[in-house]
Amino acid sequence: MEVLPAIVTTLGACVVAVVSTTASAWLAVPLALRRFRLEKRWEKQADAYERVLTALASTKEYFEREFDAEISSTAIPQAEKDDLHRRHKEGLREIATCIALSGFLLSVAARERLGQLRKELNDASNARNWFGFLDSNLGAIARCIDDLSQLASEDLQIHPNK
Repeated sequence: MEVLPAIVTTLGACVVAVVSTTASAWLAVPLALRRFRLEKRWEKQADAYERVLTALASTKEYFEREFDAEISSTAIPQAEKDDLHRRHKEGLREIATCIALSGFLLSVAARERLGQLRKELNDASNARNWFGFLDSNLGAIARCIDDLSQLASEDLQIHPNK
């Protein structure tokens, strides 16, 4: 008769183990899926910011090189000028694409800042001379890179200075 209590105890332990394992899995799976989704979203946001900042850097490089050539009164070799101009145009297209397609990934503040950049670049076309045009564009892009770097750090919760 002592076998029966041992069987009941063993069965009770098995039932408790099955119930606790099922409950743990029931809680763990949704939490793991939530974390996975958050991490994927973070990766996509980081990629969107990286694409925009890379495009801005390409565009800035074009204006820096043209600006430096204007100040030093030197000509840029045509092959280099063509390459810079091509990368500048690709950068502008990439920025426009990121604004259009990454609207749900970039913060509202980042999208507004890119809209402000677009206005500043359009306003720069009203400059009185080539040097003023280059200076206005270079300043607008440099400020936008600084602002977007800060916005990306805040949005992605990356604090490199800490």
